[in-house]
Amino acid sequence: MIDLVLADFDNPQDYGFSGFYKVKSYNIKNPKEINKIKEHIIVVEGGSLNYEIICNGKVDVLLNPESDSQRDFIHSRNSGLNQALCKLMYKKGMALGLSISNILLSKSKAELIGRIRQNIMLCRKYKVPILISSFASKKEQLRHYNDIKTVALFLGLSTQDFKESSCLFEKILKDKEEVVIPGLRVLKN
Repeated sequence: MIDLVLADFDNPQDYGFSGFYKVKSYNIKNPKEINKIKEHIIVVEGGSLNYEIICNGKVDVLLNPESDSQRDFIHSRNSGLNQALCKLMYKKGMALGLSISNILLSKSKAELIGRIRQNIMLCRKYKVPILISSFASKKEQLRHYNDIKTVALFLGLSTQDFKESSCLFEKILKDKEEVVIPGLRVLKN
């Protein structure tokens, strides 16, 4: 199991992981900025541009789409995703990223957890892969594998969904290595 982090850390075994993988999370202001990103795995912070980010198709993980949500509606939450966006994410092969650090640092945890639970419900319904990880930028934000599993179960993921989430990043890495250019993939015997 690999934990995704935003900084360099040592001793992943202390936290129940086989390794840490450092990713860079982009917080974009203009959708055209996505085309300039040259990272192997593209992780983009969600917000008011969720639709544009998803339509782009180059992004691998949409991280915390609920983070820039406006006020909730009268009869429903404004979680940053809806059924149309989830169908589009599934079609584009994009995963929903959930950050444990985002929950830890939130001022209004109850509201954020409600929005995350709604996003998980939508993603499970429309078969969008969910990637839950610490995304820690400081050592204090790192959490043990079992703690992340407990939070995932609390948020509404089943045990099977969490196991798939744990292996999802390794699958994304493997798929990225097989792609030579968009539309051309190396096949192995």
